[in-house]
Amino acid sequence: MLTLTLATVMLKPLAADITFPDQADPVAGRAIVVGGKDATITPCFLCHGLKGAGDSTGAFPRLAGQAAYYLYKQLIDYASGARSNDIMASIARELTEQQMQDVASYYAASTASYFPPPKVAPEVLERGRLIAEKGLEEEPRGEDVQACVFCHGSKGAGNPPNIPYLAGQYAPYIELQLLLWKRNIRQNDPLAIMENIAKRLSERDIRAVALYFETVRPPPPQPTTKINAEARTACKADDIPLHLCVLGGNPKTGRNLIAHYGCTACHPIPGVNTLTGSVGPSLEGFGRRSYIAGRIPNRPAWLTLWLQNPPFIDPKTVMPALGINEVEARHMAAYLYTLR
Repeated sequence: MLTLTLATVMLKPLAADITFPDQADPVAGRAIVVGGKDATITPCFLCHGLKGAGDSTGAFPRLAGQAAYYLYKQLIDYASGARSNDIMASIARELTEQQMQDVASYYAASTASYFPPPKVAPEVLERGRLIAEKGLEEEPRGEDVQACVFCHGSKGAGNPPNIPYLAGQYAPYIELQLLLWKRNIRQNDPLAIMENIAKRLSERDIRAVALYFETVRPPPPQPTTKINAEARTACKADDIPLHLCVLGGNPKTGRNLIAHYGCTACHPIPGVNTLTGSVGPSLEGFGRRSYIAGRIPNRPAWLTLWLQNPPFIDPKTVMPALGINEVEARHMAAYLYTLR
């Protein structure tokens, strides 16, 4: 029986208060993947494989190494009906919230080999690469398409915890999901970013970008254990909760960048001693807020994207894109989370 209030999830599919706790147990998750200790749970491995390799036909996506929070969030959405799929909905409703977390952590920690990439015509592959890495400008309806890597990371490696990797994911699965977004069938993106992008792509372009990502292999894992440990130590010293810890972010550098980009021309920002305007709200206590700009979950992944390109995340915002890159955004986010 699902223990989370379903009405809350349906109203706020990516609510800032839905978190992925550290108590998730991947060992318990593996037991659930094979049907549970008493064999009362539909085994995940029958479709997704024991290690999460999935099915190259695209019917069952690759889960191995996918961000744990993202997988957990999809199970929550299947159970609540926020993401429509009759098979997955019935399976997700068999699980408690703790079991969802355990399964997600198991697959996130798993590794699985890749199937051989599909053979793709060079011109199709190049079109897909263009959309993925650079986006499209001056579309027939006058609507640009943001590059996929802006949110999904370099080479489609993902942007945990919210945004999944695309590199190595099966083309039929990516294509199907984009078509579902395009046709208003899949709707579990509270900001409608994927829906808007899919509607601007032709079905031919959807196919091209899906094929491109299946041929891409994510970069080899970096030795991030030391980086993570250093970041967590720094966050602890600044009394910043771990879920707001920005990996690779330096608060001191971030404060200097905030001054450099003139953010205080609109926002009063504690600790930044430059000309202060009052067009925008004060950012005092920003680290305690649940939302960015009143509607975007206040989490590091979203904040770093927001700082880079606010109009893309929320077309109604008056906050301009200042040309901030990802590294700078991480530093700036790290400083903003010290404002508690």
